[in-house]
Amino acid sequence: SLVRVHSIPSSEMAEMNLQEAVDRFVRAVKERNIRLCYIHLAETTGEDPIGRNTEFITAISTRIRSLGYTTGLSKPFEQLFRPKLMLVLMALSVVAGAVLALSRLISVSWLPRLVLVALGMLASVAILQMFGEIGKQLLAFAAALIYPVLSTVVLVVPLFNAELDYNLPELKAIGTLMAMSLISMCGGLLIVGFLADRAYMVKQSQFIGVRGAHVVPMIAVALLAISGLPILGKSVRAVWCDVKSTAAVVASRPLTLGQALVLIAVFAIVGLAVVRTTNEPAIDPFSAELRSRAILETALVVRPRAKEFLIGHPALLLGIALLATRRRDWALPLVVLGMLGQVSLVNSFCHIHTPLTVSISRTANGLVLGIIVGLVLWASFFERGLPSKQSLHRP
Repeated sequence: SLVRVHSIPSSEMAEMNLQEAVDRFVRAVKERNIRLCYIHLAETTGEDPIGRNTEFITAISTRIRSLGYTTGLSKPFEQLFRPKLMLVLMALSVVAGAVLALSRLISVSWLPRLVLVALGMLASVAILQMFGEIGKQLLAFAAALIYPVLSTVVLVVPLFNAELDYNLPELKAIGTLMAMSLISMCGGLLIVGFLADRAYMVKQSQFIGVRGAHVVPMIAVALLAISGLPILGKSVRAVWCDVKSTAAVVASRPLTLGQALVLIAVFAIVGLAVVRTTNEPAIDPFSAELRSRAILETALVVRPRAKEFLIGHPALLLGIALLATRRRDWALPLVVLGMLGQVSLVNSFCHIHTPLTVSISRTANGLVLGIIVGLVLWASFFERGLPSKQSLHRP
């Protein structure tokens, strides 16, 4: 049996004020399911080191208790039992999501759909049976890739070819963003189901492919949008010819300086976000960012991710609103950038050591704040003086 421990090294304690240290221990208990806090003494010299350390430990205990936790002997997590039938049903959800996404892009009759689902299920059961825990990881990774793309294919990609203007594009964007986030969260819950094991709760094992789950859906959405999909009611050969023709038209169009700068900014933001996806990122947070995190944590109890409410969700809301008014050229980079919010949302559920209620609260807080930021940007910059209406695909 394992018990997960959190501690702050003495070298860090020497450069940290006591309030920051208290916040860090409380955050570890609340967001990482830490069962044992190993506390180094805050002060060993001075006028009253015993009194200062007593206050320090008391402050940690009081804050933890105020959140509904109790102090005492630490107990290991109990092993969870997942019936094989439940794993099979979750695998069916992943396969069905992939087939549904495909059928919304090209015409697939009901019989080929059933064949694809059956083949997918056979492959999933074989993976679970042959590879065990690695098989569960692979299916969880598949859910992380499929469901953000599914949400976009069902709700956003059709807007690239729509000929309808919406009177209130911001309301259309809010509804679409919320529905997308719900679909993406279903993928996150599937990941929780596949990885609901004590080894992940104590972080003995971790979800594989975190960075891949960030990058692949964004690339897939970009390719789908510029390819002219969905194309329904045609044979696969005709769809392939249309996709090649549309791709050739897009590739032959000149890229303006403004569009180039936007694309460079999108790549830079996505690259920075991907580099910082792990628990030990190559680039540490800035001091101002740490202060803003503390403020959000105090105000909202569970801090939302900045890449969701400051970048991903506002960008996606703006992109959908522009599509709803047929401003498609500028919508594409915004939608691709907005996918960062959806993949980050799914990634929140990949951290099995984080309580599920915390992940759900983080998702809700990020979505609400992201909508607010997006609406402010829309009213300030996009609602007035919108770019001329242009079709990204068809002349």
